[in-house]
Amino acid sequence: TALPEGLTVGDSLYLDGCTSLTELPEGLTVGGSLDLGGCTSLTELPERLTVSGWLYLSGCTSLTELPEGLTVGGSLYLGDCTSLIELPEGLTVGGWLDLSGCTSLTELPEGLTVGDSLYLNGTTISNPTKYRRLADEDNEQFY
Repeated sequence: TALPEGLTVGDSLYLDGCTSLTELPEGLTVGGSLDLGGCTSLTELPERLTVSGWLYLSGCTSLTELPEGLTVGGSLYLGDCTSLIELPEGLTVGGWLDLSGCTSLTELPEGLTVGDSLYLNGTTISNPTKYRRLADEDNEQFY
């Protein structure tokens, strides 16, 4: 099951629990938040995906990586994405980044910028690299 190409959503899009959803259209733009939690057949996200609000992908157990050029204005929730093996370099998340339970993820990418907190509970990331926190513009933090 897929959505039509060139889809632009002015507000939020809620597709949580759509277990037969396998892909999203290239260039999808969501003006609010995008909820894809529990979309267990979703294996990848399209290039240039833009979400102005939060992006909820928790429980997307078939998702292995995020695309280059992903833009998330709010928080990014990836909890229990157990097949996720990497994040794109230069990823910027305007709010929180929750990687709790991402057991296949072993390191953070270069140039990661997070607007608020970074959650790593239940991951195999034992020595996270330095990342930039937007709330501390003049002070890079380890978390």
